[in-house]
Amino acid sequence: MKIVAIGGGELKDRETEVIDRYSLELTKSKSPVVLFIPTASHDSESYFETVKTYFLGLGAARVDALYLLSKPNDSEDKKLIDGADLVYVGGGSTYLLMQEWEKYSLRSKFEERYKENNNFVLSGLSAGSNCWFEYCTTDSPELTGGSGIARMKCFGFIKGIGSP
Repeated sequence: MKIVAIGGGELKDRETEVIDRYSLELTKSKSPVVLFIPTASHDSESYFETVKTYFLGLGAARVDALYLLSKPNDSEDKKLIDGADLVYVGGGSTYLLMQEWEKYSLRSKFEERYKENNNFVLSGLSAGSNCWFEYCTTDSPELTGGSGIARMKCFGFIKGIGSP
């Protein structure tokens, strides 16, 4: 599985442009389709608009969004994942992201898509990076009681601990 885990950065300032171009190249598609999943940012539509403008500027043919909190639709998520060459996950709450993604069995949907297309790429920054690891560090109040750092179980596609 191809995974590009990015610790952090600001898209609007183009801080991760080199690695994001590389992520698009890994798809080996002449007209890559990007699927942005903004769960960690509470399905922020303004974040999606930033991501859409950014990736279209890098050469993506299309950028879609999968909203799990505000517009849940179990059949739509499979369709969007199956149509994507690159899944890009934004920053925010890793705890929220993992809780919601478990409800929709996204891990298995990503695995199925990769079996169909071995150029399928998973990427993301901050929380969108954490999710691919076996564990991550988090300051989520749900796990820390409001202070400190905790270890949280994630998807496990990458062995080890993500800590952006």
